[in-house]
Amino acid sequence: MVPFFDWQSWKHEAEQYYSNPSGLYNLDIVTLGKILTVLLRSQTIYDARFLEEKIKDRFALNLLKAIVHALQRDNIIS
Repeated sequence: MVPFFDWQSWKHEAEQYYSNPSGLYNLDIVTLGKILTVLLRSQTIYDARFLEEKIKDRFALNLLKAIVHALQRDNIIS
């Protein structure tokens, strides 16, 4: 089942973790997927530099690591 895309709600949730990405590691895989969607969609909604900034400040790296962590924790991947 795919969650309904609620830009404002998902954006607000993602913004909570921009300055403190360590909190990402406690989230479930669905929430992490929402944050990833916001990150990728923000490039078209804001400007092309948004994703580049999130890569440079290591938020994107932390998000990807949190996704792998959640997948391993939930035994989805080994």
